[in-house]
Amino acid sequence: MAQVIILTNIFLFGCVAWAYLRFGSITAALAYVRGDRLIADRYTPSFGRLEPGQSRDLVLHVTNLAARPITILGARTSCTCAAADGLPVTIQPGVKQPLKIRVWGKPKSGAVVEKLHFYTDDPAQPELIIQVVGKVINAEHSSENVAARRPRK
Repeated sequence: MAQVIILTNIFLFGCVAWAYLRFGSITAALAYVRGDRLIADRYTPSFGRLEPGQSRDLVLHVTNLAARPITILGARTSCTCAAADGLPVTIQPGVKQPLKIRVWGKPKSGAVVEKLHFYTDDPAQPELIIQVVGKVINAEHSSENVAARRPRK
């Protein structure tokens, strides 16, 4: 019985190691097993903290593991606070392509979770969904302003 447990653990460790070496993450490996051939290096990139109206660019990398070129035709977002730049773009087989996403701080502070749907010409994977997360903070709560309001000794 102990040998079965040891062999099972070795097998699972090997699978995890293969997933990280081949795809960079378990999430990307599962996407490949599911049939996706456009694999993102991050499916939930964070923009950190933004003040209302402030913008930040995020770059994620998408690798084409298909045997043919795949074109990302365009993108749709769940709000006007995020947009994808540089589309359409064709990704050749085996190539890792950077995709730029610009995020703007919403007028209201709080947590932000927004989806970007990238549409492709691949019938096997018509869309790639990325979820951008972060937090919008009021200017008076930013670290610079908090430090400026502290009394000096």
